[in-house]
Amino acid sequence: MIQHVSRINDVIILDGRNHYPQDVEATVEASHHALAANRSAVFCYEHDVETRVGVAAEIARGAQDVQRDEVIRIIRRSVAEQHELRLSSVALLRPGGVPRTTSGKIRRSQTARLLVSGQLNIFES
Repeated sequence: MIQHVSRINDVIILDGRNHYPQDVEATVEASHHALAANRSAVFCYEHDVETRVGVAAEIARGAQDVQRDEVIRIIRRSVAEQHELRLSSVALLRPGGVPRTTSGKIRRSQTARLLVSGQLNIFES
């Protein structure tokens, strides 16, 4: 079972193991040079009565010539190896695509809602 709780305890619980979104986001951002630092969101969402884990990560400014499928494959592999998590969705976004609060914190729940509704500014290579 996966749970998503308040920002103070923002944690994904899967098979009795705690996964902190900030740790997974750091792994995502370090996995490929084309990804922007501090510009990703890991979150849970419901799909077909199943809770899934997804990530949305911004492509860094000036890195627009990357191969989208390659970056996604590297993100999935890095997260699986370092956190033993299977990502159901990986969305690469244009710069400024990950929603943030006015103080700059990542809005994980809003990112999940926008992903599910198809409203994120997806990067197409």
